[in-house]
Amino acid sequence: MPIISIDAWADGPNAFGLSRGHWQLLRNGLAIKGRFGVTGERFLTQRDAVDAAIRRGVSDQRNIPLGEQDHRR
Repeated sequence: MPIISIDAWADGPNAFGLSRGHWQLLRNGLAIKGRFGVTGERFLTQRDAVDAAIRRGVSDQRNIPLGEQDHRR
């Protein structure tokens, strides 16, 4: 069964000191086409931006059809 993981990072801070989070889902270490995103919000810290990106990545991971995701956490 393939292993699905989340790659998350932050850009910023911008001129106002705010960062956004980004994520993409990986299958066996390779990006899954169409499974990526950017947080709509900006955050005071890069850590908060990455945490938000991970939460959105987990949500996106749940939308992968059964049989295609690794259920180990």
